[in-house]
Amino acid sequence: MIKNGWIGTSAYNRILNAQLYYHNLTEIRNKQFVTKLTDRDYRTNAQLRSGLFGHIVQQRRDYVLTKPYTCSYDQIKAQFSMYELRRAATDYVACGVMVVGLDADGKFKRYPPESVNTKGEWIGCDGIKPILAEYAGDGQITWEGKVEEVKRPAWYTRIDMEDPSLYDELKPFIDAYETLWSRKQDALADMPNSPIVVTGYLDDPDQFVNRVREDGVIFLSKDGSCDEMRVRTDYTEIDKQLDRLKGAIYDIGCAVDMATAVVGNTSSVALRLLYVDLESKAYQLADALMEAIRRTLAVNSLGLSQKEIDELDIVWSFNSIVNENDAIMNCVQSQNLISIPTMLAHHPWVTDVDKEVEALAKEVVFADESSTDDSQELRVGAMQLRNSPHQRNNREDVSRLIQKYVRGDGASNTHKTTSLSKE
Repeated sequence: MIKNGWIGTSAYNRILNAQLYYHNLTEIRNKQFVTKLTDRDYRTNAQLRSGLFGHIVQQRRDYVLTKPYTCSYDQIKAQFSMYELRRAATDYVACGVMVVGLDADGKFKRYPPESVNTKGEWIGCDGIKPILAEYAGDGQITWEGKVEEVKRPAWYTRIDMEDPSLYDELKPFIDAYETLWSRKQDALADMPNSPIVVTGYLDDPDQFVNRVREDGVIFLSKDGSCDEMRVRTDYTEIDKQLDRLKGAIYDIGCAVDMATAVVGNTSSVALRLLYVDLESKAYQLADALMEAIRRTLAVNSLGLSQKEIDELDIVWSFNSIVNENDAIMNCVQSQNLISIPTMLAHHPWVTDVDKEVEALAKEVVFADESSTDDSQELRVGAMQLRNSPHQRNNREDVSRLIQKYVRGDGASNTHKTTSLSKE
């Protein structure tokens, strides 16, 4: 089935297959593992899938989009939801393509990456849904070109990754890993029917045959006496090859295998080195998402001026792992050197700096109701700053007030308002 010369092309199939790999529907070959079997028509053909591809895609996406991003414009947060950004980011990492647009209501939305061809023309198809439906119903199937129609959005754009997609990089390694993994399972499943070698058995053959049927395999010494009864399973070389392939998959995918990574009490420097490749890929994803947002704002400005759009600053909450003890100690040692909001932003337990500043203002400035007049002066001064309708930077003023209070000249709360009263 060809639609406008797009469906069925190699570029289209790569996008479709990348999504199948993300859903853990990889290609596992029809393996003919030859063994001595009771039923000659039966051949074990295990199709175990590791899910490594989807895990690496999710790791790179979630490094950027686990926690909500920060932006000073509420209309930006309302328009560009985390749900749609995560869907677009998944396409971008797995397929190397993301298609986003505005629906009839003007809402930002992710569209199937196969719905736009390489020329940027809207084709309006979704090939992955029918395939997933058939997989869920009948098991593994062969795609026959069936698609679902997708309604054309009011506006759309396609963003391509300059580097090869994760699918292009990892497909041969994923195929090799899962084929070998499944072949090992075939050998384990066929083990009861493995070939039997008999040497030196001179007694009752019928008794030997009966024991074989009961126990599977009997190993004998050279003189014919029964030495041991067990199935020898030595897959050392297969396991080593599986480990090598898995390591190559994570290295090429610039991801971290948490099953083997040593992160117990690792220093912050070592953790940063562990995640340096993943972080570089995460910044590429963040740039692509920012490009999608800017292209959308060029069509629907959401009431922002061109200058505000050009100077738009979105801070992505990268989900990097840190040594909390090191981070907290660095914050403690940085007191009186940097501002409190900066320290809070780097504290591992703080997720919202603004709320934490507010909490500090309440706890530190308005804490002791039974304190002396000096403390009363401090509370009154802080309250005036907070309630003043003419102060545009009240929060910053309160933050500075907290700083003066924390590093005050006196040893107690009642003597830390000298500098404030003079101001």
